[in-house]
Amino acid sequence: MKNEENSWALKRLTEAKNKKKEYLRLAQGCDKLISAYQEMVGGRSDGVSEDTETAADVAIVADEFKNKTIIDAAKSYLAKVGGASDMTKMVKDLKKGGREVAYNTLYGVLRREWKVIGDVKKADRGRWELVRNSKE
Repeated sequence: MKNEENSWALKRLTEAKNKKKEYLRLAQGCDKLISAYQEMVGGRSDGVSEDTETAADVAIVADEFKNKTIIDAAKSYLAKVGGASDMTKMVKDLKKGGREVAYNTLYGVLRREWKVIGDVKKADRGRWELVRNSKE
């Protein structure tokens, strides 16, 4: 009886080990697919190409946005860029300019401004821009 139990346990462990190997093979295949997709769309996983981040690269001066509210800093940045800007790039550039803000916080502030005031709008997925008749 003991040998049968040991044999059964050994068989189950071997099956589990083989399944684990198969899962690892599948995971590696998924990683390769994800990497290929990210290369195809410019290194991002949200479908927005890196070459469309901003309308223009702008020079950011240290402390340029330091004493501004989040929305004022974001609107100043968008005015300086002169077009739509990717959220990730905006967060990085605001930080360079002395106004550190989390991605989710900036998104929430921009969304509220869009819905309530209307000075900014979504350009496309993950990108924001000033409305033309906005006062900076």
